[in-house]
Formats: sequence, C-alpha cells, structure tokens
Amino acid sequence: MFDRIDYLTIVYKNYDLILLQIENFKKLFGDDFNLLLVDNTPNQFKNTELIKRIEIENPNIRILNRDYDFSEFDGVSHGHAIDVGVKNCKSDIICVFDSDFFFLHKNLNKYILDLFNSGYLAVGCEFNDGTSASTDYIDSYPENFLNAPVCYAAFYHKDVANSGTFKIENSEVNQNRSNGYIETGWRIRKYIVDNDLKGMTWRAERNQRPCFFKNDTDEIIGVHYVAGSHANYNQKMLDDLKDIIYKS
Repeated sequence: MFDRIDYLTIVYKNYDLILLQIENFKKLFGDDFNLLLVDNTPNQFKNTELIKRIEIENPNIRILNRDYDFSEFDGVSHGHAIDVGVKNCKSDIICVFDSDFFFLHKNLNKYILDLFNSGYLAVGCEFNDGTSASTDYIDSYPENFLNAPVCYAAFYHKDVANSGTFKIENSEVNQNRSNGYIETGWRIRKYIVDNDLKGMTWRAERNQRPCFFKNDTDEIIGVHYVAGSHANYNQKMLDDLKDIIYKS
C-alpha cells in the first residue's frame, strides 16, 4: 500500500523559482509534503544563506549541495543532480520535476496514490515542450513514448527511478536521434518501454507555451514554462506563473 511521495527538483541558479515552488507546495499541501532540493547552481553563484534559511524554516524540505562548475554538458550536470536526489529519496514513490513545472491539481497526492495503488509504476508528462521539435519524435516513434513519461514532471516507483542514470552525454543525444531517446532520463523511459510497465502520460497542446498538462479526464495537472531556470527566465515569467498558481 503506497501512502507517501518524495518530491525532487533541481536548483539551477534561479532561487526565485524555488521560493515560488515552496509557496505553491504549501498552497497545495499545507505542511504535509516531502520535498528534496538538489542545489546544482555553479559554485560561484550559490546562495548558501538563502538555502540555510529555507531548511531552517521548512523542516519538511531537505537540500543537498552538488559541487558544480560550467565544464559539464547540461544533460550530464542536470542528470547527475537528479541521480543524487533519487539516491537520497526514502519513499516508494519518487516525483522528479523541473523547477519551472508547477503542479496545479488540488488533490494531487490522492490522485497519484490511487493510481499507484491500482498498479501504475510511472505517471507523468509526455515528451512535449511546446514545440514540434519534441512532438515530432512522438509521431515518428510512438512505441517509444506511449505511456512512458519524461521527467519534466513524472512520478516513478523507486525501483523504476533507480533503474538507470538520468544523465545523458552530448554524444548520446546525437546517436539516439534515430529512436527518440534524447532527453535527460531517457534510460528510465526506455526501461519502462522495454519492460512493458504500466504507465500513463499527461498531454499538453502542441506548439503552445507554457505547456498545460492534462490527464485522461481533462483535469489540469500542472504547467511547464519550459527553460524557466535559464533561457526563458525573466520577471514576466515569474509574474505569469504567480498569476497561474493563484488563480488555479
């Protein structure tokens, strides 16, 4: 019987997003949540004082530090940070989500726990970042994506999350274009596909950002701003997300 979920996200420079995530978690769950943050901010940009304050003020939030500089490919850096987090999760269900993915479903924990208690082992977003660059892969290789979520936001049984590394090398991105296994965490998705595990993917409108992901009963699960911790970060993004969160 599943009864707890560990939520895991990665901090990359943008502490504003993390503070907003904490606001949103408290709005959704009160104090009844487990959140693990891995600070993957390059060492010279880390805000250690803020991190300490977050931990002191929030006993249900744990923060792990990863020493990091700019020498790594982003798929290696981000993927390894997720690996560190997964290894430190304690619950049987682990949710890996991007720092710019915000959950909006008001009964999220019950919804997920009910699915896992009925036999699901992976539930989350389809491979859709709001551009045809992603969804063209779904159209070309549907058998590699059907019911196999990607880690924009995905809930995994702990054995699934620990089945392989989330890292991807730059060389692998190029090598795997022929089958669509090109994203951070692709090995986890391939494990789900190869073992025919019971999974579910939420869908979003194509070629539209931000991406609002909905389940099979048309309920909004969450919104993915996409590249919100780096390329698309600005004050307007924060204002847009706050508006979405507090009107949901």
